[in-house]
Amino acid sequence: MVAGITAAVMLQRATARWSGSPWAGVLATACFAFSPVVWEHAVGTEVFALHHVFIAALLWVAVAYAETRAPRWVWIGAGITGLGMSHHHTIVFFAAPLALWPMVRQPSYLFKPFRLAGLAGVMLVGLLPYAFLPAASASAAPVSWGDWTTLDGAWRHFTRADYGTLQLASGGVASEGGWTARLAAWFRFQANALGWIGLIAAGV
Repeated sequence: MVAGITAAVMLQRATARWSGSPWAGVLATACFAFSPVVWEHAVGTEVFALHHVFIAALLWVAVAYAETRAPRWVWIGAGITGLGMSHHHTIVFFAAPLALWPMVRQPSYLFKPFRLAGLAGVMLVGLLPYAFLPAASASAAPVSWGDWTTLDGAWRHFTRADYGTLQLASGGVASEGGWTARLAAWFRFQANALGWIGLIAAGV
């Protein structure tokens, strides 16, 4: 619940700052916080509430960068991305477009080998939670996903091989009907998650 509230507050602040209207922030946050899917994950034991915190943090950083063009926000964003990657790989779908944005706006600053290497290093620092997993995997935990006691097990865990490397769902979930059927299912899911108010707001 704490992670869900944190994500909602950060989303409200980012949206209000970007639009210049606190009510736009309230509307965006209400559509997010009271979405059935978001609510379910906020009150249950799952990874997605904290994932939402990282996404909202990246959005807030993007707004701050848009206003100031201060390079520090690029570095902060790189750190959040690395930390988010250590939590859930799908953050890359949000982080990758945001990473291209400052490269287009400030190429003279970013396209220098030592700065690109530095940003990569900051991202790697964000992956440090993985360093805890070998010790956690060696303990007699009642529930543990993946085996970090071997290099092969660590690689399978890092690449999500047991869940589906480069896949958003495991097994036969959404595997039938081709991409058109999956796209239609995605839009139905959005309608259920956002409600008619959220769909209208998103369309506007």
